[in-house]
Amino acid sequence: MYASILSHDVNHQTATADLFESLAASLKQLVHASDISGQDVVFLASAAQMDGAISQTAAELMFVVEGNTATKCPEWSVFFRDVITSYVIWDLCPAGVVNGVQAEWLVAQVDRAGTKGALALLSHVVAEADRVPLWLPAVIKGRHAKTLASPFVDAKVLAARPVDFAA
Repeated sequence: MYASILSHDVNHQTATADLFESLAASLKQLVHASDISGQDVVFLASAAQMDGAISQTAAELMFVVEGNTATKCPEWSVFFRDVITSYVIWDLCPAGVVNGVQAEWLVAQVDRAGTKGALALLSHVVAEADRVPLWLPAVIKGRHAKTLASPFVDAKVLAARPVDFAA
């Protein structure tokens, strides 16, 4: 990303400043990228760390990047999963709980991205949260069935996960 941003931007100083401005600004640079490298993920992680809790805009941009056709390094999948899981479970209130509105937003983002990585994220959120809406595991199971037994979704987590939050 860093090198590709600079090669496409006439104003080198502006591109560098935008890169470090925020996670959202960095993600905007990747929306139409053809590949996402480990170095890109390091820059994104640095921007996320500088921002602290990520914004909804940054979270939504992460789903756009996840859904684009770029070739993604393995580090992207872990970064995407961990940052979005942290955002949904710990940055939004109440901490540890995914309420109905948050779950609807998350499912819409996963559907928009349309990737196995996004579906895996959804399963990961259910596994990590203290409470989720009763309907969310069923949604995941339905999406999972459509992906023809994706190796990224752990069916044991879906079957064994206690859900105690009706929304």
